[in-house]
Amino acid sequence: MNLFVVTGASRGLGHAIARRLLLPGNYVIGLSRSSSEQLSKEASLSGARYESVEVDLSRVDSLADQMEQILQKAAVESLKSACLINNAGVLSPTGPIENAPAEEIAYHMQVNLTAPIILSSSFIHNTEAWEVPKTIMNISSGAGRKPYSGWSSYCASKAGLDHFTRCVGLEQQDKPYGVRMISVAPGVIDTDMQSYIRSLSEQDFPQKERFIQLKEQGQLSSPEDAADKLLKLLNSGDYGHGDILDVRQ
Repeated sequence: MNLFVVTGASRGLGHAIARRLLLPGNYVIGLSRSSSEQLSKEASLSGARYESVEVDLSRVDSLADQMEQILQKAAVESLKSACLINNAGVLSPTGPIENAPAEEIAYHMQVNLTAPIILSSSFIHNTEAWEVPKTIMNISSGAGRKPYSGWSSYCASKAGLDHFTRCVGLEQQDKPYGVRMISVAPGVIDTDMQSYIRSLSEQDFPQKERFIQLKEQGQLSSPEDAADKLLKLLNSGDYGHGDILDVRQ
């Protein structure tokens, strides 16, 4: 059995990743604020095992215990591999940072950065004795490597996720059955986040027109196409500890 834990599995890219993983021999656990009946139905038809766990990633105090409980339940003798995909994320607050409410900044950092760090920490700690291949794939963004006016929180959280990946990659690289850490930018995807971006004012996001043109010119990837590229990379094993990658390269 191959274990996959995917955050943000109820919609968008996370939902597409979870769907693609519903194959015989896979045990997929989706972490999100709401469950997906579609994934449960498809799992029953595909021969995969799917479980939905309702989690609020902004409530960071409980995340380590929740991950521990998930992994204790999944620890079976037939386990062949284990993977955590930290996909969930938010874009708000947008606009000049001086106009951003403090509670929105805190919520953003909890979901985009603190939650993946805590989940990764718990995953590594609770699988340390598992003598199987283990991977953490953090879903990053080009915004973590290039600054955008109006996206300071988002750029900062994704840059932090990339550097966290590099650091833990160094920690794990020489350990027996160490966890392989990678951070991957999935490209520009046609999700609800993109709809929100196109609705922003030019004052809050000066590059709004570029993203409108990407949509009009059909240059946005579908969640399914992006999921295929991410899982192709994951399955290839063509990466090292702490690699920062982009599916477009």
